[in-house]
Amino acid sequence: MMRMLSALAMVGMVLVSSATCAEDAAKLKVGDAAPDFAIPEGVAKDQIGEAKNLSDLKGKNVVLAFYPKTFTPGCTSQMCGYRDDFASFKDTNTVVIAISVDEQAESNRFKTEKQLPFAVVGDPKQAIIKKYGVEVQKRGDFEFAKRTTFLVDKNGKLAYIDWNYDFAKGKEPLLAAIKALEGKK
Repeated sequence: MMRMLSALAMVGMVLVSSATCAEDAAKLKVGDAAPDFAIPEGVAKDQIGEAKNLSDLKGKNVVLAFYPKTFTPGCTSQMCGYRDDFASFKDTNTVVIAISVDEQAESNRFKTEKQLPFAVVGDPKQAIIKKYGVEVQKRGDFEFAKRTTFLVDKNGKLAYIDWNYDFAKGKEPLLAAIKALEGKK
């Protein structure tokens, strides 16, 4: 009986391992349709207007910038970098939506205090994070999204994906991808 249970446990481990590999194989790639999602209630509408879903923003490029946690040094630096270069996004008809695991109230406070001119979305249930396959990391009792960036083109297709945001390169590869979409140098 013990041997049978051990064998079943091994099969279970193989099945779990296979499912994980299947999920990895299904990872989003450039050219895929961007998964649609509802923009949560309470998100400031300054840049997204009356859009209720990502699909309502078709006709514009959209940056989805997943980041770990509001008010942390790295996230503040990244988001303030987008703020400081916001004219580059605006000039290319590009909407920026920043997404973290924080509650919406905390995201709104971060947006206000850091004077971020773009939508800042709290996704504490990780619905959007999961749709995009963004890795969720844990540190103690805290969960946070891995820093990941997507560029959705005007037709709702993924045009650029950065699964491993590099602080040394910053937003430059993203801005280059946006300019390429717009035919600008």
